[in-house]
Amino acid sequence: MTLWEGADLAIVVDAAHAHPGTPGRVHRMELDSAGLAQPAAASSHGLGLGEAVELARVLGRRSYRRVARFATAPLPGGDAAVRHPCRMALGHLFGTEPLGSPFLVEAARAFLGRIDARQAEVVRAMVARGVNCPRVSSAGRLFDTVASLLGLVDTNSYEGEAAAALEAVAGRERAAPLRHRVVRVGDLWVYDCAVTLGDLLERQASGEPVPRLAAAFHQTLAAATAELVARAVEEGAPRTVCLGGGCFTNVLLLTHVRRRLRALGLRVLVGREVPVGDGGISYRQAAVAAARLAHEWKRR
Repeated sequence: MTLWEGADLAIVVDAAHAHPGTPGRVHRMELDSAGLAQPAAASSHGLGLGEAVELARVLGRRSYRRVARFATAPLPGGDAAVRHPCRMALGHLFGTEPLGSPFLVEAARAFLGRIDARQAEVVRAMVARGVNCPRVSSAGRLFDTVASLLGLVDTNSYEGEAAAALEAVAGRERAAPLRHRVVRVGDLWVYDCAVTLGDLLERQASGEPVPRLAAAFHQTLAAATAELVARAVEEGAPRTVCLGGGCFTNVLLLTHVRRRLRALGLRVLVGREVPVGDGGISYRQAAVAAARLAHEWKRR
């Protein structure tokens, strides 16, 4: 708020803003011709674009519907879990969304053996009591979890370090995907991450190298994403897929997802001039603010 002090004018644009805006610089498409009367949204972004969609709905600004999401897990300590991926891993172990998969604690003995026991017990108690543990359905937090479980990064020294380390160690390694499962929860398709994490821990315990497991995780996330999109298309969603969210700055993940979607005969669009992550949100907010200013000037 202090940034606004002394300003003659401040325009606030919430991140859930969903009114149609000016077509982007990279791709232009007419809604009628693309069959996008009610576009579908499948997301893995941040606290979950799904949560932003619900906020937009409450604000009366939703112009599309949500059809899929990732399973949720607690974010122990809020932002503290973003800074410390090991806390996010503990959140998945102690409180992943119950979708019928086995609990992960038994399979994670090696991980729990190297984590400070007092920290693990504190997180366990926080999750059990629901204290400062907002639930998230974020691909970024899932990357953090896997990076910590594999012993790559337990504490981030910069934003996105864990995810970057996981991509880097995967390199050009070839690997069979981990197991994954998509289930129906209410009117949404949900990727059950616990199945993937359980298989990761089992293969790690059997001695599979970390680079191969990192590569397998990328393959699995792409396979799960493609399956969610395929389910949405089967239910009438458009055959044009726009990929967005900070996870798609990961070239390896983007390559796998794009290849799988194209193999399904879908058109895939990815931002180039505008960032696919939070930078893209900022750009849109600036564009909306500029449009509002132009409208005000015309009225004067």
